Amino acid sequence: MIKLFKERKIDYAFQIANNSVVQKINHFSDYQIMEEDIDALAKKISEENKINPIEVDYESREGKLVNENVSGMKFPQGYDINPNESMVCAKAVYTFKVSGNLELFSFQPKNMTFNKNVEASINNTYLNIEHQTFSQKPLREDKISEVKESIKETIDLMKKIIPVINSEVVEYNKTLEGKAKEILKKRKEQIESELNQDDDINDF
Repeated sequence: MIKLFKERKIDYAFQIANNSVVQKINHFSDYQIMEEDIDALAKKISEENKINPIEVDYESREGKLVNENVSGMKFPQGYDINPNESMVCAKAVYTFKVSGNLELFSFQPKNMTFNKNVEASINNTYLNIEHQTFSQKPLREDKISEVKESIKETIDLMKKIIPVINSEVVEYNKTLEGKAKEILKKRKEQIESELNQDDDINDF
């Protein structure tokens, strides 16, 4: 389970991509660095490490009610249940088809906060969003309305925050080629320096 758009700052995803760039360059041989075109290598590395923006197919939404054993400690005040007890309650689970770098669903962008605590999970190419009720099935009409209003609110918030995340991802991706090129140039300079030292010790 993840807390939708609340697990980590998006900079964490960017740092992982940066580290991947460094690791790939470290795996290149000295021969590759010296003989291959630096610009072409940088472009290839940046393409391989770009973060794919996320998309949600809202029209694919499917909702169902399932039973969930809920601890009495999780019930809001006013419910007649002991904290040491539990009750089987209805939980609404909505499923959406999604694409892109799905880890982004757990990251918080720099320029917006997701102002709702939403439990979610990723299953292959599907995002599951949960809404726990504290009532047993079958739900009354007013409880059904609460579930529907909650998911509508969540969808509206998603439609606002996902473009912000994707915009930050696109801007980050634009920096990748330059970063890779800079690291490659430094590596090449280091190799050249070492080769020059080999020449120096033989110059007598």
